[in-house]
Amino acid sequence: MTVRCAPISVIIPMFNSAGTIERALNSVAEQMLLPSEVFVVDDASSDQSREIVTRWHNPAINVTLIEHSTNLGPSASRNSGWVQATGEFVAFLDADDAWHPKKLSIQYRFMTEHETLAICGHSYDIYKDTSKWPQIEETQNYKTFDFKDFLIRNRLSTPTVMVKREIVDRFTETQRYSEDYLLWLEIVKRYGHACFLELPLARLFKPAVSRSGLTSRTTAMYQGELSTMISLFRSDHLGLWQMTIVITWLTVKFVRRRIKIALAKILRITNVAT
Repeated sequence: MTVRCAPISVIIPMFNSAGTIERALNSVAEQMLLPSEVFVVDDASSDQSREIVTRWHNPAINVTLIEHSTNLGPSASRNSGWVQATGEFVAFLDADDAWHPKKLSIQYRFMTEHETLAICGHSYDIYKDTSKWPQIEETQNYKTFDFKDFLIRNRLSTPTVMVKREIVDRFTETQRYSEDYLLWLEIVKRYGHACFLELPLARLFKPAVSRSGLTSRTTAMYQGELSTMISLFRSDHLGLWQMTIVITWLTVKFVRRRIKIALAKILRITNVAT
């Protein structure tokens, strides 16, 4: 039987992902259209992640393990894989997530049919288990988002994104929150709009987060978004007036999130007391 393969480089950053990396790799191996290469970038894990990747084997796909001697963050990890990629397109998958078997075939076809498109994403579902993938109806329904749309909020989740390998922009390695958001903005500013396929072709497995953890994550994301806008301003992608408006909008959203978290905490304490 002939195995279908496409010029796609898959990049999976990994840090202490012993419990999930095999699931991520299996979801790549189960693609109806296989990638030409897979780069797993270990960011100085201290668990058995590297050993699991080394032992994992599937003759259908070529997996290369890249190892960092020190922890550099997800941006540096994705860039390490990107610099070695040879495929026409690059697709990103996180070590704790998984793809629908039709993900690469649908997205690759869409990208090749829209030759001027530099970046494309799709919807996803959030799961806590590994139940079977549902059947999906392949449609051509999609949205387009321009630079102004992205300024309102991030429109693409990293495990859903496919980009042309040849684009010049890369992840900012000094930024550990909203680094993907910054890159999407830079790509859209330079190359035009992004497309969003209205198909749930990825699963994000999100663990429960405590209220304190949610608060700290919300604060970190807000700080990352502010850094993103300042970077866009410094690179002349954003004017001073635009930056002021966007930062005001981000601050309003941040305050609203914090209020919701605080109210939820109060309600939880009240319910426990009664």
